Amino acid sequence: DLVVGTFGRSIFVIDDIEPLRQWSLGNFDPQTDSLKLFAVPDAIISRSIQSPGLRFAGKTAVRGEDRYKRARITYHVLLDEGEDEAKVKFKVYDKTGEEVRSFDQRITSSGMQIAKWSLSRRGVFYPSRNKNKSENEPGFGTVLPGHYTIVASYKGSTDTTEIEVRMDPRVEYSMEDLEARYALQDELLQWIDTANIKTEELHEILSILKFDREAFSRNRDTLLTDTLRSIEKMGKELEQDIQTLLDTVQVPPSEKNEYIDSEHTLRNAISLASSASTNSYLAPIQRQRLLVEQAIEAIRLYLIEVEEINLDDFGDYRKAAESVVIKRYPDKF
Repeated sequence: DLVVGTFGRSIFVIDDIEPLRQWSLGNFDPQTDSLKLFAVPDAIISRSIQSPGLRFAGKTAVRGEDRYKRARITYHVLLDEGEDEAKVKFKVYDKTGEEVRSFDQRITSSGMQIAKWSLSRRGVFYPSRNKNKSENEPGFGTVLPGHYTIVASYKGSTDTTEIEVRMDPRVEYSMEDLEARYALQDELLQWIDTANIKTEELHEILSILKFDREAFSRNRDTLLTDTLRSIEKMGKELEQDIQTLLDTVQVPPSEKNEYIDSEHTLRNAISLASSASTNSYLAPIQRQRLLVEQAIEAIRLYLIEVEEINLDDFGDYRKAAESVVIKRYPDKF
C-alpha cells in the first residue's frame, strides 16, 4: 500500500495502511475509546506446496519467512490506567449468525494491535489419558469460503467488523464438495466430543477415588476395619480398570525413551480420521470416509466400556462407600 523513503538510508514498506486510512476519518478517539476494530482485508484459504529440494538440503532448498496467510485483524485498545495486561476476546459468526470460532489475545500495552485468525472452525478437545486443563477453544480444519462477522470485546466495550473469506484462486473447487467435506467433519467432531465428555467423567471418578482414600485415611480409627478394607479394595480395582481403559485412549509416555506403539490407540484412529477429513478441498473419497467410519466405530466401542464402568463398577463402589458415615465428597461432587 505504501513505500516511504527517508532522507537518510531507510525505506519503509507498509503492506496494509487501511487502518491508518480509517483512523484519519476521525470516527474514534484513541485517547478515550476503549476498543476499535478496523476493516479486515479479505482472507485467503491458501494452499502451500513444498519447494523442489526440500527433502534434500543440498538441492536448491530455499527457506524464508512467509507472510501470514490467513485473517489479520487490526484493532486499537486502550488499557485502564495502571493495567499492564489485558485480554481481548474475539468471536466469529457466519452469515446465518452461528458462532463458528472464538479466541482470545493477551495484550500488554495500549495502542494498535494485530490479532490473527487461522480461519479454523471451532473444534473439540480430544479424549486424553490426562485430565484436560486447557481453557483455549481448539480449532479444526478450515471454515467455508463466505462472509463472516468478527466481534471483539474488552471490558464491556464491543466492536464489529466484516471479513470475506475466499478460496485460493489457484485452486479449482466447488462449494458442493467443500460442504460435503464439512458435513463429514461435523459427524466426526460430534463423536469426538462425546468421547471426550465421557473420558472427563472417568477422570472425575479418579478424583473421587483419590478423595476417598484421603478421607478413609483421616477417619480410619472410627471405621470398621473389614468394611473399610472391602471398600478400599473395590476402589483400587476400579482405579486400575480406569487406567487400563485410558491407556487404550493414549499410550503413556515411556520413562526410558523406548519405542511406543500407538497405532492401535483411540487417539491414533481419531488423528487419522481428522487428517483425512481436512487435508483436501475436494469431496471426500472412499478411503477418507473409511478412516472416519473406523474412528467412529472405535469411539462407539470405547463408549460402551466407559458406560460399563460408570453404571456398573462405579455404581457398586459408590453404593458401598456411601454406607460409611463420614463427610466424603467435596462440593464439586
